[in-house]
Amino acid sequence: MDNIQRKSSTRRISNFIDEKNKALNSLQDIENKYGELFSVLSDGVLIFDAESKQIFEANDSACKLFGYGKIEMAQLTIPELSGEPDQTIEQLSKVIHEELKKIPFSYIKTKSGSRIPTEITTGKFQVKKKSYVFAIYRDITQEVKNQEAIKKKSIALEKSNQALKDFVSIASHDLQAPARKIVSFSSRLKEMKLELDQEPREYLDRMEKIAIRMQVLLDDLLDFSKVSDQTNTFQKTDLKIILKEVLEDLPLPHQELHERIEIGSLPLIEANAPQMRQLFQNLISNSIKFHKQGMLPKIKIYGKPVPKKCWKIFIEDQGIGFDEKYLDRIFKPFERLHGVDSFEGTGMGLAICKKIVESHNGTITAKSQPDQGACFLFTLPEKRLPKRY
Repeated sequence: MDNIQRKSSTRRISNFIDEKNKALNSLQDIENKYGELFSVLSDGVLIFDAESKQIFEANDSACKLFGYGKIEMAQLTIPELSGEPDQTIEQLSKVIHEELKKIPFSYIKTKSGSRIPTEITTGKFQVKKKSYVFAIYRDITQEVKNQEAIKKKSIALEKSNQALKDFVSIASHDLQAPARKIVSFSSRLKEMKLELDQEPREYLDRMEKIAIRMQVLLDDLLDFSKVSDQTNTFQKTDLKIILKEVLEDLPLPHQELHERIEIGSLPLIEANAPQMRQLFQNLISNSIKFHKQGMLPKIKIYGKPVPKKCWKIFIEDQGIGFDEKYLDRIFKPFERLHGVDSFEGTGMGLAICKKIVESHNGTITAKSQPDQGACFLFTLPEKRLPKRY
């Protein structure tokens, strides 16, 4: 019986030793894998004592980034490697108390004395009741250069846009004066009831019409240049209220169209209210202008929520429509699909719509077929987004 017990105990001890050896081998494999990962990681990794800030271990990438050898690194503390020591000491305190996991921007100081911008990810761990911190340093020099280049281009673009706006404003003002005089003198000549032949009278009428068109064109051009100037006046805007105001302000010949315009669900968004008014006014005027002859216009306006907290607004009509191969053209300044004799206008209405929508970080497009009506649809965010360049 004693012999059997001894054999059983020996077997249990042998199994325990085998399991322990397997566990040790497994731990050794894990240690080797992590050690290999630590050494080949492209970002610099430092492990340091949480209390003394003394560097305990550094991978090859960290040595290359800071310009020190591994033996040199082991003699340094983290503040000595910082380009902003006071700020680093404050940040380390938060890291050690696990109040901070990532430092998005921090300058390090290399052996040569140069400063390199980095992004630092940190974490705290314990070994035998002793606290350590790992810090992963990612060189973001190129990202910083890219941001600075974008900033410089943005400033240059703002200056260029401002210069263009100033030019348009001055040119519009200076050109309006002669246009007004042409209209005024034409009217006076007509009032004088001169005995003119048919052909000179026609020339006089055409001259007056052209001058009036020039005035409208200059006004539209000025409106187009001013769109982006007003994006700082965003507020909660009820598009249904805006639309009702637009319909109330329709020219008298179009007042009877109210019953022909169906209004569906429209949202409350952060927007520039005067620009929203102009957007609806231009699109509704467009639908009215291009209605089919012999038929009263019929327009349907409604909105639908779409992903990313945006709203898509639809303006559908049953007008003459257009071929979608001209879709890119219709939103460009001064582009017209029809001659001046067929439909009045300057070709600026839809260009202004596009600029308004884009100044609100939205998009606008249209769907149509000849003689099948058109649907203009634009998407706007519910809340104001940062300006895009």
